Amino acid sequence: MKAKTLVLMTLSILALVLTMGLMSAVSSSVFTITDVNVPTSVAEDAGSFTFTFNLTYTGTSEDMDISFDDSTTSIGGISIPTATGMNGSIDESKIITGTISNFANQGGNTINVIINATTTGDSRDDETTFSVSITDVFNFCAYDDGTTTNDANLKVDIRDITVSGFGEEDNEWVPLDEIEVEIRVDNKGNYDVDDISLEWGIVGDDLNEDWVVEFDEIDEFNLKDGDRDTFIITFRVDEDDLDFNLEDLVGNDYNLVVRATGTIDDSDAGVLDEKESCASDFEQVSIVKENDFLILDNFQIEGISLEDGKFYPDKLSCGSTLQLTADIWNIGDSEQNDIELRIYNSDFGIDEILEIGDVDAFDKESISFEFTIPEGMEEGWNTLEFTIQEDGDIFENDYTDEDAEFEVLIDLENCALSQALVSASLDEGGKAGRELVVRSTITNTGTKSTTYLVNAVGYSEWASLINVDPSTTTLEAGQSADVLITLKVNRDVSGERLFNIEVLSEGELVVSQPLSVSVEKALIGDIFGDNGLLTTLIIGIALILVIIIIVLAVRVARR
Repeated sequence: MKAKTLVLMTLSILALVLTMGLMSAVSSSVFTITDVNVPTSVAEDAGSFTFTFNLTYTGTSEDMDISFDDSTTSIGGISIPTATGMNGSIDESKIITGTISNFANQGGNTINVIINATTTGDSRDDETTFSVSITDVFNFCAYDDGTTTNDANLKVDIRDITVSGFGEEDNEWVPLDEIEVEIRVDNKGNYDVDDISLEWGIVGDDLNEDWVVEFDEIDEFNLKDGDRDTFIITFRVDEDDLDFNLEDLVGNDYNLVVRATGTIDDSDAGVLDEKESCASDFEQVSIVKENDFLILDNFQIEGISLEDGKFYPDKLSCGSTLQLTADIWNIGDSEQNDIELRIYNSDFGIDEILEIGDVDAFDKESISFEFTIPEGMEEGWNTLEFTIQEDGDIFENDYTDEDAEFEVLIDLENCALSQALVSASLDEGGKAGRELVVRSTITNTGTKSTTYLVNAVGYSEWASLINVDPSTTTLEAGQSADVLITLKVNRDVSGERLFNIEVLSEGELVVSQPLSVSVEKALIGDIFGDNGLLTTLIIGIALILVIIIIVLAVRVARR
């Protein structure tokens, strides 16, 4: 009896264990959904987006199909392909890709998704959830019928933003930065679009806020179907270009907006003829605000602005005295006191401190400085260094955490000292009352092409200058040229006479060569100038006639 009871108890326990095992097998999931990968947000005009998840099957059936037909989405439509051929005996996993679509004009809402997986012919399933927010896409196109969507014909894109100045990112601007924006306009439609107006402006962080900078029209043009055109707009982040106070502008986020509007031109299209076409685009930007921020801006030399803020566009000559001007800008929101500016170039012999004083927030002080480039400097690029100082210490800007140091680069030429050699000799003449011609040979003994001015001086007491031919001559290094100097010698001059041949370059005396000439005493004919022989003959004949007349008069008197 005891043995029978023991057998019954054993069978009961086995039945209970088997039942619990079967219940456990039924109640536990044989597949799981993990590693769901979805975007946190999506723009309302994106059209669709995809998501992925990992599906693992741990059951015993082979070639199991798992469907997702019962999955749902609160906005739009959902599509997840059936996972086929799952093999639980080897714990097979698959990456499943689904798609959410049809959520246009739902900005500000949230898509709530339930992924529900069901095995074919089996009531066991599993599910998971996720959410994606839909962001607004503000459109700057509005039509007479009240619609605001971009037209299918035109497409406008902000292709690139480039910052020149202090901004460290293309979408992070600093006051006085130069901004260059590349914009491309495409005609994606099947008809020409004419009279396209391209505009740009700046609006606040919220695209529904008021304009900071109103639309500024760039150009007007036509685009044939399938064509495109690219435009570059440039502006400075300052009060003049943006017509906005710097103090109110900094420290905020903005949107740079571009818009293209035109008219569809196809006379055969009927209803499409003269229909308006429009497209827009925008990029988010910010304008930096700091406490301590001093910069040098608007460098000019002799009234000519520097390229890229520091390169003088033309070559400068040694010996030049130049006027440099610039503005010290305080683009921070704190007043700066006891400011100085040090200007330095050891080769030029420049090391000066300019007292600037106080500079108010978002204000500027102008400076003017005159300097001379010494003769004999090495030709090529030279640098003037500028350092903003406060109480004798170099000022440090908050934004860059760097010293407020700036430089101006100038390219020097005509710096080699001009040199010349002069040799001279009497070419013709040398008599009092006559022309005297001296042939002088000028040789460029310098290292560069030089234009020389030749002149004669120191002759005024014994002669007058008739001509210097040529008076100017340009010679390459080592080249020579002859210059003829013609003097008219006074009639009462004789003996050795001295004068100087001067050679100048760029207004500076290069060489002064003394020359001694011998002048013969004038003969009777020479006294009367170039026609002296004829004059002497006439005088002689006249004297003979006078003597004959006197003789005849005496004879008549004796009779």
